[in-house]
Amino acid sequence: MNTVVVHNLSKSYNLYRRPVDRLRELFSIRRRSYHEEYWALRDISFEVERGKIIGLVGQNGAGKSTLLQLLAGVLQPTTGTIQLQGRIAALLALGAGFDPEFTGRDNVYLNGAILGIDRAEMEERFDLIVDFAEIGTFLDQPVKTYSSGMYIRLAFAIAANIDADIFILDEALQVGDSMFQRRCFRRLEQAKRDGKTIVLASHSAQVIQTVCDEAILLDHGTMLTAGPPVNVFHSYRELLSRREEEYVERLKLTQGSRAYWLDDGERGLEDVGFQPALEGEEYRFGSRAAEILEVELYDHKNMPCRAVQRGSWVTIAMTISFHRDITTPSVGMAIHTPVGVAVYGISTDNADFPLDPQVAGTVLTIDFSILTQFHAGNYILSCGVTEKLGTHVRMLDKRKDLLVFQVHSAKRFVGLAYMETNISVRVKEKVESREEVNR
Repeated sequence: MNTVVVHNLSKSYNLYRRPVDRLRELFSIRRRSYHEEYWALRDISFEVERGKIIGLVGQNGAGKSTLLQLLAGVLQPTTGTIQLQGRIAALLALGAGFDPEFTGRDNVYLNGAILGIDRAEMEERFDLIVDFAEIGTFLDQPVKTYSSGMYIRLAFAIAANIDADIFILDEALQVGDSMFQRRCFRRLEQAKRDGKTIVLASHSAQVIQTVCDEAILLDHGTMLTAGPPVNVFHSYRELLSRREEEYVERLKLTQGSRAYWLDDGERGLEDVGFQPALEGEEYRFGSRAAEILEVELYDHKNMPCRAVQRGSWVTIAMTISFHRDITTPSVGMAIHTPVGVAVYGISTDNADFPLDPQVAGTVLTIDFSILTQFHAGNYILSCGVTEKLGTHVRMLDKRKDLLVFQVHSAKRFVGLAYMETNISVRVKEKVESREEVNR
């Protein structure tokens, strides 16, 4: 069953060069036009089944936000139709539907009223919303004192804990710390399992490819392509690459030698865009009987790095100090995507590489060398050292979300990891072509 059906949807705006032109057009006896017509969307058609997540991708100004506002009923289409089955919960812009003078508590009920939910139902869900947002004492402070992260926490908490059938999200998942983003994605996955329909816009390849069932590429208000997320994002990257090349050539023609900063033949498409931070948003815990002093990534040339090519070796070097005698130590590392999907993890025990007992005062460095076969994108590294006590494992030092690194890949494939593949063809029955038969 399709819960979202969009057919030949278009939206146009009248653009005036000067504010007075609106009045001149309004009172023109000869019905003279003083505006230019701008089409934000043209002839968009798609359907979304119940329990599916569809992602919208495209450059700024492509029409993603306009399409979501039309779906949410904030805007009315110029032409075309929209059919929605069920209650809608929309998160379209940072702080949309919030009164800055009201407290967070008051805005919870205000947002419920805007969404058509009575106060009694909002009171039933209030504790869920507050627990999800985790903004503490700021709940009773005016939201004008909130940071952007606190805004989005409360806004998403309201939208995520409403009993809606269709969720509409406009790049709402790009704000906030990594832990909260992971919580949001777990909530989306739960909503999907509950049969909810989700339409979201994002510039993140990993968000679209990890979460969405299908994707749509918009450009200047038109739909360029739709289908599996990995194919759509490949088309998006090609579009960005082509636009970047055109921009570089245009700038070199107009600026000449002043455009020297554009000359970098070794930079690929994955280098253009968001760069990973040197450090992650670390969460650390453990008894500290042993302490991870330092963690560094080295490329195949043994140089510190935060970006590697798919198919090359990378070494994760961990320096650990032992503050007391540890008879059965174990050291491990784990890699996951920014939305919390586990990609790879291993420990010295799992690798059948048991460590010798360590005495207090020992400092050692352990290297994990792995062949990176991941899809292009950002990845987060966590490390830990434990002590085995029979069937029990005691955490000595866990450094979660320690650092972020990036993988570049020109190879096109589906999924998070590339598997070496050999393809062969065996003809079981050959049929002669018509030309061969005629000869």
